[in-house]
Amino acid sequence: MPSAAGSRPGPWAFPSPPFDEELLSSYLVRASFRHGLSPSRFCAYHFPGVPIWNRDIDCSATASFAKCLAELAGVSEAQVIAMQLRGPSGAATDRIWLNAVGIFHRKRRRHGLAFCPACLQDVGYFRRAWRHSAVTLCGRHAVSLLDACQRCNAPVMPHRQELDLTWCSECSADLKGMTMTPAPPGLHAFQQQLWAATAQINIELCGTQVPSQDYLRGVRQVLPVLAKARLKRTAPVLLKDALRAGLEHSRVDERQQLLALVADVVDPWPDG
Repeated sequence: MPSAAGSRPGPWAFPSPPFDEELLSSYLVRASFRHGLSPSRFCAYHFPGVPIWNRDIDCSATASFAKCLAELAGVSEAQVIAMQLRGPSGAATDRIWLNAVGIFHRKRRRHGLAFCPACLQDVGYFRRAWRHSAVTLCGRHAVSLLDACQRCNAPVMPHRQELDLTWCSECSADLKGMTMTPAPPGLHAFQQQLWAATAQINIELCGTQVPSQDYLRGVRQVLPVLAKARLKRTAPVLLKDALRAGLEHSRVDERQQLLALVADVVDPWPDG
């Protein structure tokens, strides 16, 4: 605790660098447990007055928060920024291709954070890619991602756990032990291209260098048009509802089906 009222918390007693492609919220939860505190108490102590768990901190972290976190955790500001999520334009308000989590107080009403049980078993943290709307399967383990506890169907909310971020916050089921299903063929390359575009300035398309921002925005604009054109009247009602709600508000299986409708059109373009 601070030695005097109003004094600023010092550097963390047990700092640790973020893991490869770790999500900011995952890092904060891990740091909390490493110090023997719940995420709520840990962040309230180190970042007094800063809204964290009642905001989507992965998308809304400010520059001042990034600087403060870097100083406390003993990492660079660049490392903190790399854990955050940004839309194609790089602005905090740009949320296309980023799954909505539906913040309500400190709970999440939407299933915006997906996960691979095998990855959680291997590394024990949540990856940035799992919040991206195009990412619906794990290329490492060739399985479809999950976005809820299979026991109680609750959204994934690691910050509401107090023991292990890989357990369900509502019923304490082990997310690492959830049943996995093989990933559908033909979608991995399209997913990889979309995810790669988030980390590049340009992307090669038909032998031409195209700004990644334009590519991501372009695909996002034509996706519902192509999907509607390919959906038949006999398509599942839930899939049509997902298309109306928007990709960023859909469940992982719905996004996977919508993207699959477009992948085989986009892949051979413009030759197809």
